Amino acid sequence: MIKKLLFILFIANVVISCSTDVNEVEDVYGENNVQALALTADETKLINLVNTYRSNNNLKPLKLHVSASSEAKKHSDYMLAATVVSHDNWTERANAINGEDPIQAASENVAKDENVNHILRVWKGSVNGHNETLLGDYTHAGVGIVKCQDGNLWTTMIFVKK
Repeated sequence: MIKKLLFILFIANVVISCSTDVNEVEDVYGENNVQALALTADETKLINLVNTYRSNNNLKPLKLHVSASSEAKKHSDYMLAATVVSHDNWTERANAINGEDPIQAASENVAKDENVNHILRVWKGSVNGHNETLLGDYTHAGVGIVKCQDGNLWTTMIFVKK
């Protein structure tokens, strides 16, 4: 009984201690499909930093993808609850995105850090494929970041080729 109470208090603390400052961003993906997507300031900053990096490497910017962002946000919540950075359940996320809006390919980068600039620097310097994903043949992306009181940003960015 005490373990259940402690678990409930832990989950309540996680929900209360994590925030989502929301910015409205217009999402255009597809010929005539315009949808509003709520992004936090950190999510907006990360997608802009990634697009600047891609532009500096003569690549087209990534457009926001609603379903990928939704799946990215869910995965960041999952990582926070599990207290581990992971690619757990990747196949399920990719299938969910494909089921909503057919895609040709997808990949993801994940991280936990206090600063989106540092997250991007780590991904760029990675020998584990993160930089290749940033500069990959993708057309769209979704991002989900959960920011907690301790300053950590639990981050998932999903890259999609339509």
